[in-house]
Amino acid sequence: MGRAASREPVSRKNPNRPPRTDLMAVLQFFTPSSPIVSARLHPVVLFNICDCYVRRPDQADRVIGTLLGFVSDGVVEIKNSYAVPHNESADQVRPQ
Repeated sequence: MGRAASREPVSRKNPNRPPRTDLMAVLQFFTPSSPIVSARLHPVVLFNICDCYVRRPDQADRVIGTLLGFVSDGVVEIKNSYAVPHNESADQVRPQ
């Protein structure tokens, strides 16, 4: 059986992870316990941002995206990124 078909909570398979209540992952936002002193940016992130900006539609004023990474010992490590397709009109931004 695949992971999605399993009814067993994740915590029984891996005691370090909390149980999931549904098939959707839960996003957690936190404040780091130590101050951020530096950031590391993987080269692919810079390329992705530049590429998305160059390929944006002519009428678009901006590019919206997501940065993926982690915080460890006061260092933010950004490992990947992706553009978020969206439509803008007046004061609203809607995902495509």
